[in-house]
Amino acid sequence: MLVVALGACYVPLGNYIARVFSAKEHWRVERGIYKLCGIDPEADMRWSVYVRSILAFSLVAVLFLYLIERTQHWLFLSVGMANVTPDTAWNTAVSFTTNTNWQNYSGESTMSYLTQMGGLAVQNFLSAAVGMAVAIAMIRGFVRSRTDKLGNFWVDLTRGTVRILLPLAVIGAIILIAGGLIQNFADYHTITTLAGGHQTIPGGPVASQEVIKEMGNNGGGFFNANSAHPFENPNAFTNIFEVFLILLIPFSLTRAFGKMVKDNRQGFALLAVMVIIWAAAVGGLTFFESHLGTAGVAPQLAHGTYEGVETRFGPHACSLFAASTTVTSTGAVNCFHDSLTPFGGAITLMDMALGEIAPGGIGAGMYGILVLAIVTVFVAGLMVGRTPEYIGKKIRPTEMKYASLYFLTLPVVILSFAALSIGTKQGQTPIFNPGPHGLTEVMYAFTSMANNNGSAFAGLGTAATWYQVTGGMVMLLGRFAPEIFALGLAGSLARQAPTPASAGTLDTRTPLFVGMVVGVILILVGLTYFPALALGPFAEGLH
Repeated sequence: MLVVALGACYVPLGNYIARVFSAKEHWRVERGIYKLCGIDPEADMRWSVYVRSILAFSLVAVLFLYLIERTQHWLFLSVGMANVTPDTAWNTAVSFTTNTNWQNYSGESTMSYLTQMGGLAVQNFLSAAVGMAVAIAMIRGFVRSRTDKLGNFWVDLTRGTVRILLPLAVIGAIILIAGGLIQNFADYHTITTLAGGHQTIPGGPVASQEVIKEMGNNGGGFFNANSAHPFENPNAFTNIFEVFLILLIPFSLTRAFGKMVKDNRQGFALLAVMVIIWAAAVGGLTFFESHLGTAGVAPQLAHGTYEGVETRFGPHACSLFAASTTVTSTGAVNCFHDSLTPFGGAITLMDMALGEIAPGGIGAGMYGILVLAIVTVFVAGLMVGRTPEYIGKKIRPTEMKYASLYFLTLPVVILSFAALSIGTKQGQTPIFNPGPHGLTEVMYAFTSMANNNGSAFAGLGTAATWYQVTGGMVMLLGRFAPEIFALGLAGSLARQAPTPASAGTLDTRTPLFVGMVVGVILILVGLTYFPALALGPFAEGLH
């Protein structure tokens, strides 16, 4: 059912996204936004100006969200919440602005309704729109020639929000409410249980945040239990619908890519790469969680596969959700990844280490897979001794420098900060599980933050100041450094004249190329992270 639904939406949504970002006319509401903000919608930007616009916009977003968190107690709809502490406010403001949604707090006991709705949910829309804008600018690098312009960031940001994310979010929220999610501004209620205890029942505008949390590949839950909470994910229908939302736009962007470069088969080739890796992740997780139980416990003994799993869904739904949320930059969970089997946890860690390109985060997966496709073409060109080409553009040393910097940034950030955490007292103290599992938790945390995923192995004390501060730094580097290199690559491509295909040009629309891209991805990531995987989840699983 999930595959059929995604297949049915692939062509129409992909075509619509391509039309949105190729259209010349502006909607009336968009013209009003441009006039209010003093934006010239007809101005084209060089890649460096596009980058500066993203950085300036994101800086304002971080400061605005930080201010809301620090003053929420004095604002309306506070529902009795205290102001957020400085280190948590810093980490959360960076987290939601970078589309990471890493959470070191319980949403229902830390964030007010206003903060959740007017701060976090707003950034869910805008951070997703920024990622989509960068992907579109990257595609324009292939489409345009003899120019140093990639479009207008403010127009791309506005169109992505107004024409794509908001309409889909309204429809999705209505479906989720019909499925049982709550949407209210009710005060928290304290009730007395049959045993004489007391329990607080929270409310909140949950459905409106849940839809963009999944569709925008954000992942930050209204409640601490995230999508395992019955108010966020009440039944099997909402569970599969949320997975559908997670995968919808990232897969459809490959169709938009094919339409914009005027060769749909190019989009199908990248889609095939994404589907192969996603299907392998789902199949591998399902196997390990169904047959090996949790932490080596046999599945037939005391329901070993259900430790850390929401009983409404079971291990199969857990595996589908966990794989889908880690191959994208979503990070939402309906079961707890720290309770996965060692090899199951290794798959989620590997999913993120791949760069989340199968299909990846909204926009980020698209420009990530394009960079890896360029690397593959370059490797193939070396094999036959000719200048590699991809979609009519030569891959010269300049393009490869940008592609190499893009690929190397995340491993350097992840491994450096993980090493610092393991090698310093401040980083060691919050590691509650010794041995390989503790190493896996540290690696998972920084891999998740650097790749803007946001899911966690919950056994690590990431609310400690060390992880709050360094985590914010990692999220900023992991989000904006790759975007800078991707846009620099796009600018270099746009300045080229188109190169006609010849007899020696590698056909990048064939199964051979699809297999080569998959192989390059697995080899590059495997060589980079294998030592950490061997000392962490592999050592734990084999033991």
